[in-house]
Amino acid sequence: MADLTLSNIVKNYGPVEVLKNIDLHVPDGEFVVFVGPSGCGKSTLLRAIAGLEDLSGGSIKIGGEDVADRAPAQRGIAMVFQTYALYPHKSVFDNMAYGLKLARRPRDQIRAEVMKVAKILELEALLDRKPAQLSGGQRQRVAIGRAIVRDPKVFLFDEPLSNLDAALRGQMRIEIADLHARLKATMVYVTHDQIEAMTMADRIVVLNAGRIEQQGAPLELYHHPANLFVAGFLGAPSMNFVPARAIGASAAGAEIEVEGIGRLTVPVDGAPAAGTALTLGLRPHDFSLERGGMDCEIDTVLVEPLGHETIVYGALRDGGPRMTIALEGGPLLRTGVKTRFRFDPADCHLFGPDGIAYRRRKQHFTPLASGASEQGANP
Repeated sequence: MADLTLSNIVKNYGPVEVLKNIDLHVPDGEFVVFVGPSGCGKSTLLRAIAGLEDLSGGSIKIGGEDVADRAPAQRGIAMVFQTYALYPHKSVFDNMAYGLKLARRPRDQIRAEVMKVAKILELEALLDRKPAQLSGGQRQRVAIGRAIVRDPKVFLFDEPLSNLDAALRGQMRIEIADLHARLKATMVYVTHDQIEAMTMADRIVVLNAGRIEQQGAPLELYHHPANLFVAGFLGAPSMNFVPARAIGASAAGAEIEVEGIGRLTVPVDGAPAAGTALTLGLRPHDFSLERGGMDCEIDTVLVEPLGHETIVYGALRDGGPRMTIALEGGPLLRTGVKTRFRFDPADCHLFGPDGIAYRRRKQHFTPLASGASEQGANP
């Protein structure tokens, strides 16, 4: 296996700049997930690493060797696509062995490698079947197996689970995470699914409009987003944003006035000057019906009882901003009535007029020692 280094990566389609000065280092053995909205450049970046897209500028190093000018087959990578891309007329064994046959490996070695990988992926009983005789999850395992037998330096995954149903996606997430733990391989994974990113990644890279907005451990990004974009993108349901105004500062943090809520103190560093226009962020899961903390009154529009939790949609009193609240369990709430919810100001996020987050003092986790960086946070 090997590390991966991207330096000043640029990709243009005519006058359209799709990737803008991307710098990223993936250490040997790390599982990195690219996330972002459609059109943000995540799949283009993955294809550039694979050699399926020519760069307009920059370098790609795998194991310290610059591979930007090499053909895909010479880069030491293996890619698993969104579509399984299996040969329908070949058996599972022959699909997995195809790359080794092209490389003219000895027949005994090919069989040994395929059987070893088939055992890892529990495909031994399926080796004689054709792809049409397999389920979607089995086909994806064959596609992953075909990548593993090549013993690549870096694995690339381009939304490999998007064609599977919810139950199979959950199963395959576990299998890929377990596979990474056993192989200790360098993996780069593209997805639009937040659950995949949060549960599988050692590090998440959030892209927007061809740039890296923030990178770091999953919980680091969730609890300490660098800006409004990352805060709104990560988390389901999405974070609530409410207009606010700075009225002062104290040792406890920033004192603000919030539309539809009132005055409160948010424990952040680098408190803004009085009169500064701000945005207060509140995660839907940080509300409760219990006593204590700040309270706010919500005009409920819709209540969704889901069993394990209840989602409430509404607006702050007097026609204020729209709000989404997620409560644990199944409390009895009615649509069309005013309901009082409570939250802890220490759970709030505060963003400046430029959309950059002020650093929260509350720590929810111990950061990883990998040195994963954050970008764009206010001092």
